[in-house]
Amino acid sequence: MLKKSAFLGMGLFLLFSLGACSSSKKVDLSDAKPEEGIQAIADMKVNLIKDHVDVMAFKEFREGLADFYKAKKQMKAKNIEKVMTYLPLAQKHFEEAKTAASEKKAKNKRILKARKDALDAGAMESKNVINLLATVDKDLRSESKNFSKDIDVEEMSELQKKYLNVEAKAVQFKELNTFRQIIFKAKNNNAKSLAPVSYRQALVDLRTAENLIYQNPRNPKAYKAPVTELNMSSKLLDDIMNKLMGEAKGSSEAVAKRLVLQERKLGKLSSTVDVLKGDLSAKEKSLSEKEKSLMEAEKNLNETTKNLENTKKSLEAQKNTLLSAQAQVKFQEAMDDVRKNFDSDEAEVYQQGKSLILRLKKLNFKSGSAEIPDAASDLLTKIGEVIKNIEPEKVQVQGHTDSVGNAEYNQKLSSKRAESVQKFLDETKGGYSTSSVGYGESKPLANNETEKGRTLNRRVDIVIDAK
Repeated sequence: MLKKSAFLGMGLFLLFSLGACSSSKKVDLSDAKPEEGIQAIADMKVNLIKDHVDVMAFKEFREGLADFYKAKKQMKAKNIEKVMTYLPLAQKHFEEAKTAASEKKAKNKRILKARKDALDAGAMESKNVINLLATVDKDLRSESKNFSKDIDVEEMSELQKKYLNVEAKAVQFKELNTFRQIIFKAKNNNAKSLAPVSYRQALVDLRTAENLIYQNPRNPKAYKAPVTELNMSSKLLDDIMNKLMGEAKGSSEAVAKRLVLQERKLGKLSSTVDVLKGDLSAKEKSLSEKEKSLMEAEKNLNETTKNLENTKKSLEAQKNTLLSAQAQVKFQEAMDDVRKNFDSDEAEVYQQGKSLILRLKKLNFKSGSAEIPDAASDLLTKIGEVIKNIEPEKVQVQGHTDSVGNAEYNQKLSSKRAESVQKFLDETKGGYSTSSVGYGESKPLANNETEKGRTLNRRVDIVIDAK
């Protein structure tokens, strides 16, 4: 049986999809045709979602959703009488939801603004993002007691982060979904073996674009360049795979790439995926500029082919780029594996530049002790295996405490605990250097005035630097 949040998430997707192409209009269902009635209710639901009625009056909204599904099912079975029975019921529940929500609008406006930003970013365009939104909505209802009270400051901050995460995922889907599908199709066609260099480069560009969008979802300028790079590398991968699956079947990746580049010079293939729905004149202007560029390339072709030294340098640069790309892909894959291998109550995983940070949660040192508890051995052993898979350049263990007690004592205790973890990891390390440092209470994550804040501040972080 589906969870309520997943059920609601799929419902929101269907309703938003149905209502996205039409403006909402008031229809007397008693006089409407079945198709018009279905569309009218769908339009109504979309507008309620935009006004956050679905989260503020969840019970009434879900009842209307259930009746709407029944009407859709009967429409498919061509049972018009039952369709026109369920549609008024759906309309009634949604009107009740609207009334109930209007009484709660004064509360938690700041959180609803964060939710609106996620919706405006396109959170309703992907089933996965919709399900994520439904989960955060459930947390919002829980913390606000179904909007019967204002949320406290700490929980408000956490919910804002969650809605920002939904917003970032929505932007990622909007900007990258076409390229993800190209790479996924290539993977299913065995691109890892047939075109490993192009596949890896496209995958690296995808991960880079994902990370920059996640960090700057509201700043297109910040991720425009990597998205453009991904556009070109995924198109190249797609063209090469089409050759290897078709006329160049059985050839090497290098041969297929040469064929693609030759056809591009002749104007038969574009170098990018056309995912932007710009106006026709802009496309024609772009095409004209590309044709001029190709003509210039034709003129310079003879000179380029004569310059063997530049060719050698170019090949060497490509080789270095490939080595770098292989390392980045391996790091990204290892980071994905890290997230899969740890439960949220064991460790949190972050990426900061070329560093991977593991924030450990289950070490549970005894008070005043730096001796690693037996119960934490399995977790540290698993972390050791993860570090070996990443093949890092260096690893630093950082110890932190809360502000309870003497600052000098806390500094020494954090250093000893970090050193204990370092020694444990040294037993399984290979090919990289380790170090440890204690920061005591100098780098808190949260307010030490609360028990929750002190718990967050008592931690051990493992900073892993990639080669």
